[in-house]
Amino acid sequence: MFISQFFASNYRSLKEIVVRFANGKNVIVGKNNCGKSNIIRGIEILVGEKFPTYQLIGDNDFYTYEDIIKDTGEIVEIPADHLFLEVTLEGRDIDQDMIMTIKKQTAFSRIHNSKDLYFKDEKTGDIIVNYDLFESLDELENRSEVEVLEQYGNGKAKKTKWMPAANLHAFLVTARSLKVFFCKSRLDEEKMGFGLIVRCAEGHYWVTHFLSKKLRDSLLTTTVISATRSHKTELRLVHYSWFGKLVAGIWNKNKILLEESSGKTYEELIRLSAEEIKSRVDTVFASNIQMVKTLLEGAIAHKAISFKFLDNAKDELYKNVQLFVNDGIDRPIHEKGTGIQSAVIIALFSLYCNDYHNNSSLLIAEEPELFLHPQARRVISAELNKFLSGSEKQERQLIISTHSTEYLKHVDLFNNTRVYKDTGGNFTIAKQLDQNTSTLLTLELKRFLWSNNSEIFFADKVVLVEGGRYS
Repeated sequence: MFISQFFASNYRSLKEIVVRFANGKNVIVGKNNCGKSNIIRGIEILVGEKFPTYQLIGDNDFYTYEDIIKDTGEIVEIPADHLFLEVTLEGRDIDQDMIMTIKKQTAFSRIHNSKDLYFKDEKTGDIIVNYDLFESLDELENRSEVEVLEQYGNGKAKKTKWMPAANLHAFLVTARSLKVFFCKSRLDEEKMGFGLIVRCAEGHYWVTHFLSKKLRDSLLTTTVISATRSHKTELRLVHYSWFGKLVAGIWNKNKILLEESSGKTYEELIRLSAEEIKSRVDTVFASNIQMVKTLLEGAIAHKAISFKFLDNAKDELYKNVQLFVNDGIDRPIHEKGTGIQSAVIIALFSLYCNDYHNNSSLLIAEEPELFLHPQARRVISAELNKFLSGSEKQERQLIISTHSTEYLKHVDLFNNTRVYKDTGGNFTIAKQLDQNTSTLLTLELKRFLWSNNSEIFFADKVVLVEGGRYS
């Protein structure tokens, strides 16, 4: 599966925004503080590693504008009372094995029509969200927007459908549309909703009463390489992170076989288990293609990468593993530069996607060019592209926010998004080519833009001159 659309209402600078995404590579460009990171953070809340209900959403996360009190002339900040985030998912390569491990049945309620969820105001063009419904998932049976599924003889009505795992999988793979949403009230800490909107094969709209982590993770596996590229964020050895699952998966796969052999210490066990990761990471720095290998060696100075055992006596022994890089001095990766961190994280995530999960993968790289010289930027760009082409059995999607023209080359212009602030500098606007305009662009024009003219995507204004000359 992949994200085909992101919608946000009242989230940070995203007063109301709809961004279309395509399968494959997508690029977001714009000035600093224009809202690129807010789009990424919104997507991460919905489908990232950390469940949104465990994330701290404060007043600063709600869209805020300034107003003037007429009587006093005082300028005051007025925050929105609610926020709403939503992604639309295309494709139906759902991880059936993971869904079948869900023990509790999933509750759905059928909504009368889509306008009970949200609709566009014909006068203003604004999207009106039914925040109260999305924030009251525990009370769906009492909502007037919910249809009666069955009428009992005692006058009571059934308004909830419970689905076991097998039925749930069949329901989702045949759905016409599938959306993940998160809604939260600023005024009432208890009012919050995280769930699915499903338009079933028959055309009815259904909303879940809750969304389990296993169900969410069966749809899409996501990692975000942030601009800071902190090892504490991307390479956390916790049970819910992709990196933790990767190391634990390799550990558990080899543990039984290795423990049958005598004379193996825990350090030897982990070292042997880490060889699979190490060999895959090594491909980032020692490609079979000599040209790429030369670029890598010129971009990032290093000698070796290794996984080392730190004896902290943890119950889950794989959590004692730490990644080291030897560039003359053997030190943990967090003590190395951001360029080498980026390359290693991309390679490890690609390994995890290849071997340890069965559904689609989304990699978001935020300003991957930071702190890198031009040659290193080309290396990271090549590794990001390699992630996209690294699997034939999985859908893979890449979203990049950037200030560099390097990451715009050979990207279909239909997949580019330009982000900027309104004239008042208050809220974010996203502009994209429509499908009709995109089809009019010839390959010759695209090559012209990809060559040395990609800077126009970062400009406020562009002047095109034809036939002019200096006298």
